Amino acid sequence: MDSKNKILVPVHFYEHPYSLSDHHPPNELVIYLQSEFSLVLYCRALFAKVLSIGLSEVPDFLNYQCELVSNPAEWLNSLDNLIRLNVEFFRGRQAEHRHFIFISQINTKRHDLQLSVLINNRSYRLRKVVNGYTEDREYSFNLVKDHLKILSTFDEKIEYLQDQITEYRQDSPDFICCKEKPFDTLCELEIIRIEKKETIRQNAETRKSKKLPEIMNENKIKINGKINYFVDIFFQLRELGILDSTPTEIAQYINRSYVDKNGKEIPISTILTILDPSRVEKRPKEGKRFKLKF
Repeated sequence: MDSKNKILVPVHFYEHPYSLSDHHPPNELVIYLQSEFSLVLYCRALFAKVLSIGLSEVPDFLNYQCELVSNPAEWLNSLDNLIRLNVEFFRGRQAEHRHFIFISQINTKRHDLQLSVLINNRSYRLRKVVNGYTEDREYSFNLVKDHLKILSTFDEKIEYLQDQITEYRQDSPDFICCKEKPFDTLCELEIIRIEKKETIRQNAETRKSKKLPEIMNENKIKINGKINYFVDIFFQLRELGILDSTPTEIAQYINRSYVDKNGKEIPISTILTILDPSRVEKRPKEGKRFKLKF
């Protein structure tokens, strides 16, 4: 295993757990660096561990390192690649045996990781309730409810559930779980539940929209008199050139700022009619209006 004349070929590691040698007590399973991190230094320290660690400790070393990374399979692939690209370091019977042990243990660890994923997936499938299945498809209402969480609108949810019912009835399951209600019945009940929630939401929105004008009107000034007398003042101010505003601007201002004696909103159309120069009959008679003089 003499490596004096050999140059290590580094490989890329997406994750590289290590410790600085002077920060922790020695641990055979830890990869130590003498200085700040660089990928080359990490590969050298890791490969030195590969060449020196006791063969009985190889499984523990791989397990320990895999627990430190978020993607153990990816880290193992990089280690496998590092060893294969630097096979020249493994010359001689003992070195070749070490090479064989490491590659074998890496493959074993990879297999264990894959098996763990399969077991977890299988456990999930066993936990979910299957309401029925055919040769080509499983019907699980639990999965339907999970998918409904992704959909944002009422129409999308109803359409999805109706599609599920249609597909279920067109392709009747070979097996039906007797402990659960039929899949299509559960979907129909879910449609009823969603429709009730939507009705409640719409009623709440309607009540809110009805209350909103009342709340807005609370902040407006009440006119305790005839509206046409009040609006006529603005008509005169505009005629005299004191107000440089269009009838629409005046109407929007009055609508926004005042309410009638009953606290009701003053329609813009009503205000515009009073401000119309041709609609003399809508304004107070000459002897009764508030006469402005400047």
